[in-house]
Amino acid sequence: MKFLSGILLAFSSFALVSTTHADQRIVGYSMNPASPIVQNHSAKYITDLVWFSVEPNTDSTIDTTNISEAGFNAIETMRSQHDIRIHLAVGGWGRCEGFAEATRTPESRATMIKHLVALCKKYSLDGIDYDWEFPENDQEYAQYSALLVETKAAIRPLKLELSLAVSPWQTFPPEAIAALDRFHLMAYDYNGKHSDPKRCKKTVEKFIRQGVPAEKIFLGVPFYGRSLADRNQSASYKNLFEKHTLLPKTDEIDGIYFNGPNTIAEKTRFAQKKQLGGIMIWELSQDTTNDQSLITTIHNVMNSKKD
Repeated sequence: MKFLSGILLAFSSFALVSTTHADQRIVGYSMNPASPIVQNHSAKYITDLVWFSVEPNTDSTIDTTNISEAGFNAIETMRSQHDIRIHLAVGGWGRCEGFAEATRTPESRATMIKHLVALCKKYSLDGIDYDWEFPENDQEYAQYSALLVETKAAIRPLKLELSLAVSPWQTFPPEAIAALDRFHLMAYDYNGKHSDPKRCKKTVEKFIRQGVPAEKIFLGVPFYGRSLADRNQSASYKNLFEKHTLLPKTDEIDGIYFNGPNTIAEKTRFAQKKQLGGIMIWELSQDTTNDQSLITTIHNVMNSKKD
């Protein structure tokens, strides 16, 4: 998921559960749920984890090469300790080659949905998160929209949620918007300063104008930076912090633009003001675990009292 384009921190003996300000949720993507950062740090603050990812094959079966039993054991640990919802990511950057053929007909979509539901049952998951990067024409967008509507119809009786990783320039018809529980808005990877607050806020406003309910929108924030000179070069926030002295207000170092704690806090406050569903994060293991941790910043802002 590169290109594209609530939890209470108790100050008593209360458990960490999803009761953030205004019931907003913190959704984090993880490529490796067994990562120590994810297990021992992120899991204390997120309400939802999106397990990245399986890939549709052209015959509508599902390639599960990129998930493992170790990953399942890790998410089970997090679920039992922190009451986190777990969602299965389908697709993502470099893992979408089979989408067009797998969704071409109602029959092929039904087969794909059947396999995904089976995985949700096998791993006791809470939802499906689609990320097709990208449909190439109107026909493929029509297939994608049909997939969303048909998936929701299939999983509604199971009380599973349906979410979508969506780029700032994508649009979907009303029936697809209605079918979705969450829009994970990938408000990053713009040209230049790839996730500056001004453009992110404008993107949220655009989606609301297009008819997406604010409570379905989750503002995506990056835990990584991109080179201002070469957008193909990136660095995790964790690595930047290890290499440089960063202040909370710092968003640019050595030609890399990223979101530091102050900017992450600004975006979180904006999500509160607009009454969005919450914040989405790519990707959890890229954070630090010190006093300038980005997910800690999100959590603290979400749980701060109104002035």
